[in-house]
Amino acid sequence: YDSPYDAFTNYMNILGDFISRVDALYPVEIENEELNSLLTTIKNQGEEIEKLQKELDKYKKKAAKKTAAE
Repeated sequence: YDSPYDAFTNYMNILGDFISRVDALYPVEIENEELNSLLTTIKNQGEEIEKLQKELDKYKKKAAKKTAAE
């Protein structure tokens, strides 16, 4: 940039654009129903991950036993 002022102006423009994009994707205000729905989804996904992790551990143990037996 030709001057520190030009660099700062460009930085502020980029920052403003970034903030606008973030606000567009993630609104500051969210309705309770929408929030509760999202929290329920997150909770359900967490439970599914735990279930799948236990299943994976079970199959890893079976595979280890099978490999050790051979």
